[in-house]
Amino acid sequence: MLKLDVNINRQMTINTGNYSSIRPSVSITLKDVDASNFDKAYDEMDVICDSLLMMEIENLSELQDEFKAHGLSDVIENLNKEQMRVDTKIAIEGLKSL
Repeated sequence: MLKLDVNINRQMTINTGNYSSIRPSVSITLKDVDASNFDKAYDEMDVICDSLLMMEIENLSELQDEFKAHGLSDVIENLNKEQMRVDTKIAIEGLKSL
């Protein structure tokens, strides 16, 4: 039985006006897919990837709006970097149980 790893990427550059742009990018991989299930796996992954891309566009647009409203330096200065580190570690631990 032939097994495949199926990887789908979505990436684009969106001009948001006034010489600004965002570049959302997502990638998902499904490992050890039976070759006979390739079409079904691809179709399902395609839906997921498109949805993730739209969420990434929304997130990047909101972040860019913050940069425009407050300036890059102020946004970065006001980040709670320690909380981000804690949240990242918690998220990594959460993935370990999957």
